[in-house]
Amino acid sequence: MLVYGALGSLLPEALRWKNLVTQDVTIAPPMPSWAYVVVTFVFVGIGAFFTLAYRPESRIKAVYIGAGWPAILSAASTAVPKI
Repeated sequence: MLVYGALGSLLPEALRWKNLVTQDVTIAPPMPSWAYVVVTFVFVGIGAFFTLAYRPESRIKAVYIGAGWPAILSAASTAVPKI
């Protein structure tokens, strides 16, 4: 299930890159930096870790869990609530 969780955590990023590439054909997509690659691998690790911690019964649940946690973390880091 670890592989399916890691695959699920890569899916949101693959969709984001697909949208960047198909959005405008006159502009080349931005090349990722080393920090971007490191953050992507951290998200893959987080998705795989939570998939193992949850112990899903099916592969599709493992993919959804893997995709969910990095999406939650990136959404939480961009929208800071006001105190």
